[in-house]
Amino acid sequence: MKAKVSERNIQEAVVARLRWHGWMVRELSQPQAVTRELVGVPDVIAWKMGHTLLIECKRRGGKMRESQRQFAEEIGPHERLTLASTQASDVDEFADFLQKHEAGADIVTIREMRP
Repeated sequence: MKAKVSERNIQEAVVARLRWHGWMVRELSQPQAVTRELVGVPDVIAWKMGHTLLIECKRRGGKMRESQRQFAEEIGPHERLTLASTQASDVDEFADFLQKHEAGADIVTIREMRP
């Protein structure tokens, strides 16, 4: 029987990949509900070389709360090459997103900097 992948599993894998690529990462998801201005803010924020990534982690088939949909809608007009927002429910798809973002932004990963 195939084990279910939890939202926490997805988030751990996303954070590990970001850190492996040299991003500074902060996880905002908390065991208890957040309040006020943090409601709807994505689970993970990462920074590297003037770029910011906002990542909402969901298990496959997981549904976004209304506050999360509202945040995604509000941040959309502010997205540029230096600010990107995504939902991660598949680690391989997130890896593709990260690779494309880094390539488009000419960001070099830790792995690529080795001789």
